[in-house]
Formats: sequence, C-alpha cells, structure tokens
Amino acid sequence: MDLSSVPIEAWAQGADGSFFHYPGTGASDGTFVVPGIPPGATYTLRVGDELPWFSSVERRLDLSEHKLGRVGQRTPDSSTHLVFDVAAMRPWLPGDLLQLISANAGMVVIDLHGGFDEGAPTAGDTELAQASFNLAWSSENRLVDSAQGDSAMLTHLSTSATGDSRSLTEVFIPAPFTTPEGQSTLLQGGFTEVAQTEQLSYEFHEAAFTPAIADVHPRAERTPGRQPELGVSVLPAGKGPGFFSSIPDLFEADLHEGSPALPLRYGNPFPREWPAVASVVYPVSVTFALGGTQPTRQSAGVSYTNLLRKVEGQPLAPLLTPVRSLSIDGAVATVDQTMTSLTPTLSWSAPAAGTPSAHEVSIRRLFVSGTRTVAALGVRIRTAQSHVTLPPGVLVPGASYIMSVRAFRQGDLDLSRHPLRTAFPVANATAFTGILTTP
Repeated sequence: MDLSSVPIEAWAQGADGSFFHYPGTGASDGTFVVPGIPPGATYTLRVGDELPWFSSVERRLDLSEHKLGRVGQRTPDSSTHLVFDVAAMRPWLPGDLLQLISANAGMVVIDLHGGFDEGAPTAGDTELAQASFNLAWSSENRLVDSAQGDSAMLTHLSTSATGDSRSLTEVFIPAPFTTPEGQSTLLQGGFTEVAQTEQLSYEFHEAAFTPAIADVHPRAERTPGRQPELGVSVLPAGKGPGFFSSIPDLFEADLHEGSPALPLRYGNPFPREWPAVASVVYPVSVTFALGGTQPTRQSAGVSYTNLLRKVEGQPLAPLLTPVRSLSIDGAVATVDQTMTSLTPTLSWSAPAAGTPSAHEVSIRRLFVSGTRTVAALGVRIRTAQSHVTLPPGVLVPGASYIMSVRAFRQGDLDLSRHPLRTAFPVANATAFTGILTTP
C-alpha cells in the first residue's frame, strides 16, 4: 500500500497531562515513521482514514494484513455488471440466499440477490432472468480474470419448510470468464443440485450465554425478535495465508434450547481442502435515548467462529465475554454523566470468560433527528492494553457520546505489534458505557 500521500500523525501525553502532537510520513513501499515520540510513552497513532487508530507503547507496529486471493485483485471504478441467466433453480422462497464466490480473485458476495439492479428473484421464481449485479457497487467486489486463474461459483441457500434454517442446495458454475471494466458480462447456464450429505449436531443452552448480558450494560437485553444463530461456512483457500471479510455459507439455523431431534443436513460443493468453520451469534443490544426521543438500539452480540470439528456435537458456550468494570476518569462509565475532560481515559478489567487478544474502543456521537436518537460512528481505537486515553479533537464540547469496548480474540496471536492479523478461533464481545456528555 502506498502511504506517501496518507496523513499520518500521533499524540502522546506528557507527565503533566498535556498532549503533544507528532506528525509522521509514509512511503510508497507501505512503511511509515513518526519521529520524536519519547521511549516508553503510550501514544495514539492515526494512519489515514480507512484503518482504526492504534494506542500502543510499541516502537515498531506492523499494520499489514493477510488477505486471500492473488496479487493485483481490483475493484472496478466504473459500472461493471455481471448478468445472470440461470435456469433450473429451486423455487425461490423468502429468506433464500444467493452467494457469489471467486476465491482466487478475492471476492465473496454473501447477499448477491440483495444487490441486483434488476431481475432480483421473487417468490416462486425458478430461474434468474437478466439478473444484473454491479461489481462497482462495493469495495469488497473484484474484477474476475480467467487468464489469472480466476473462476466463480454461484450458490443457492434454500429456506427450510419451518423457516428457521437454510442450507446450500444447488450451485451454478459458469464457464471461465473475464469481466472487462465498464462492460457487462453475461453468465448463462443452469443450477445443479448439491447432495445433502453433511450432518450437524449441537447442544445449545441459553443459560450458558445469559450471564454475559449483564457485562454488556445494566440495561442490556437479548435483542428482541432475534434468535441466537449457528452457521457453518468454509474458508476459501487462496494463494497465501489470511481470511476474507466474508466467507461462503453452507448452513444457517436459529438456535433453540437443547439439541435438534435429528442431525441437520446440508451440502458442501467446495474443495475438501477448504476447512469448514462454525459460527455462533448470541444477539444482545442496548438502547440509548436523548430526552424523550425514540431510542437507538446498539448491537453488542457475543459471537465466535471456530473450526467445525471443535464445535460439532459439543455444548455451545462463549469463548469470550465482555470486559467488566468500565470506568471513565475513575467514575463508573455505565452511568449517564457529564465528563470532566475532553480527553478522558476509558479503562476496564478482564472478562469473566476468555482472554482477549486486543480491544477496540468505538466512539459514537448521539444526535436527535426528528423524533429519534441516532448514533454516528466516529473514531475507533485498537489497543492491547486495558485502557485508552482519547487525544484532543476526538470529542467536542457540549456533545453526547456513547463508547463501546469490543474485546476480541484472534487465535493465540500477540496483537501488540501486529494489531490487524487474524487467526482462528475468532471471538467477539462488546460492553457499552452510558451516555457521556462533554463539558
């Protein structure tokens, strides 16, 4: 990544509590330097606007990430459409999913049908007819180039008769193709059934997850209208280590108390060297309101993803729960209050279960829009420490904020020097402050 034109800066606090600003410079080879920060000082680093900020004492930080797929993958700048004419589709049901996977190109679109410009399937449809998807719609989409070894697969996850699960039932594999930027590419053919030969059993007890709710916030609750969920996916194997931001799914189901009466079945058309993983999401949320307005609901779910063989047939339980004892400048942070500073220190203690690899503090400013409270996400700061001091300029006077601390695990990685690396198992749990008003 070329950092030569990316704004780079850091802040560090002196012994008297005052802050010092340190400009940095980046190079075209992706390296950067911020001179002048005193040895041993805790600093907050900003590298452009795409990455989170980082709070650390380390003298050398490696902000590289591992991403699957070939070198040179690219998102188109101008409209570039894939047009699907695909017959022999199982009758479309509300809740069905279409997913597009091109592993070598580094692309997984987990909700393809939701992004169709036109031709989206409706209930009862048995084919895709001129269904058009614009690759320029998202920065996660990539141009496909058969000359580079790229191929693609379109999967259909069908909803069960009970409506509480869906499984991969059929697949369309188009002939090798290339997507010229600014042009449309027509993909024609038919779906092929995928044998439902895989089985899944599990044991779920709500009581294993409910103790974590109190650590999210005193007003936290299991999100109304949402069931806990279990998903089975695969990790596409590309030309190097790393992960996608999204991975293709094989099976999704709502979790109910106990175990399924019969093992659940699904199909897996992907190469056997692509390992299967299981994800569990226990949905928790908190509401916040300014004055008498309608509240904003903020998600704080407890979730994890692990290799399927380590989850299948076992009792499900969190790998990580939220941090505890949130405080802001020494005061209990879960209580609505006016802060004493525009550069407060948010601190916390360890979770009741699990050991985080690091934490991410998110700052959301609250506004009133009409009759509703809305939350605008601002700065995110990652740290391997158990506290973060906000530098000048993050908070403005006379405003209301909520802050969250997401504890996360990335396998057994030490993220103090490599804060963006990833490994399995992955786990996340979030705790929220109350409404914090600046002086």
